[in-house]
Amino acid sequence: MVYRTDALGRPEQQPYYNCVVEIETDVPPAELKHAILRRIEKGLGRERMEDKYAPRTIDLDLIVYGDLVLDAQDIKLPDPEILERAFLAIPLFELAPDLVLPGYGLRIGEIAEKLPQGGMKPLRDYALLLREKVGRC
Repeated sequence: MVYRTDALGRPEQQPYYNCVVEIETDVPPAELKHAILRRIEKGLGRERMEDKYAPRTIDLDLIVYGDLVLDAQDIKLPDPEILERAFLAIPLFELAPDLVLPGYGLRIGEIAEKLPQGGMKPLRDYALLLREKVGRC
C-alpha cells in the first residue's frame, strides 16, 4: 500500500507518498544506499541539503537488510525509526507480516499496531497503478 502523509513537523510542505518495497540483492548495504539509492534519488531531481527534512522529490531509505544488524555512522539497520514512524512500520508489516525486527526481537505487527496512524491516508488506486506499471518492467 502507498500512504499519503503530512511532512513531519513541516506543515508548510506538501504531503509525502510513503511505501515499502522488497528487493533481492547481493549488493552490500552501504553500497546499496550510497551508490544505488542515492544515484536514483539524484536522477529523479533530489538535491541533498544540510536540512535533512527539506522538501525533496524523492527519499529512498534502506530500512531492513535481511537479518543484518548494523550500527555505523551513516547507516543503521534495521532503521530505528521503524519503532516510531507508522509510515515505515505499517507498510513493512503489510509486506512482511511475520517479520521479527532483527536486533529488537519485536514482531513488526506488534510495532505497527502501537503506532498512531493519524494523518496516514491509504492510496489504494495509486498503489494498484504502481503495481501494474512495475509488473510491466
